[in-house]
Amino acid sequence: MTKPRPPLPWEDFGRRGRDGDAARARGGAPGGRVRPAGGEAADRGPAPTRRGEPLVVGVTGASGAIYAVRLLRALLDARVPVDLVFTEYGLYLLKLELGLRTVTASNLESLRAHLDVPEERWSLVRVFRNHDLAADPASGSTRFRGVVVCPCSMKNVAAIAQGLSETLLQRAADVALKERRPLVLVPRETPLHLIHLENLARISRAGGTIIPAMPAFYQGPKTFEDLADFIAQRVLDHVGVEARLVPAWSERERARPADAAGSSRDARRAGTTGGPEKRSADRGDD
Repeated sequence: MTKPRPPLPWEDFGRRGRDGDAARARGGAPGGRVRPAGGEAADRGPAPTRRGEPLVVGVTGASGAIYAVRLLRALLDARVPVDLVFTEYGLYLLKLELGLRTVTASNLESLRAHLDVPEERWSLVRVFRNHDLAADPASGSTRFRGVVVCPCSMKNVAAIAQGLSETLLQRAADVALKERRPLVLVPRETPLHLIHLENLARISRAGGTIIPAMPAFYQGPKTFEDLADFIAQRVLDHVGVEARLVPAWSERERARPADAAGSSRDARRAGTTGGPEKRSADRGDD
């Protein structure tokens, strides 16, 4: 006997609506949404009302989980609601690179503890399953402030560039482009071949913003978190979230250690930043 195929997402809307009504009556979460983000304990009561349009944040399997968690921490510190989407290997990164061995899509309590944010602030997070194309971020009629994919794998760069929308994260990115909302990708890959570059260029021409995971050093970083905060700051700048994680270039002197700043001023007063060989090399670089 042939096994019946599962309903497709557009055929499943009616059932989802009925299931959603029943889930709300039980105090649960309809559709493919995983609630709560913090684990089973938060099911004891309804989540506090989130104010403002959420930012969709996708985490894929490109190495660089630290960029994702520092961005998430900054958004929650700024009280920005977050709709969070993990790919399968995005979750794997949390285990591999951050040591969060117990993390799952339905239990992110270890992630909350790693971020060291209170329950009240963590309630700003909703988690959606990446296979659920009927979830809120998949529709242009859902108001959200933009989409950030951090880190973004080249697989997802390629899918977004081609408009495939095979997963919720890819569809949310497609919605952001068609609705003229911010789309920010943080690719973490090296080296890049021609296809990578052409896909990134195509997304940029369509209206997306590419912020490669290339932190600066003028701010005098002392930890990996400092480096990741630089990327988080640039992402926040492009989605309109006020934050000051790192000093701006104009504030660089105040951010540098006193001895380094003093040496720089002394060198400028002397009209040089090195010996004759260094000055000659500098002129050659022009």
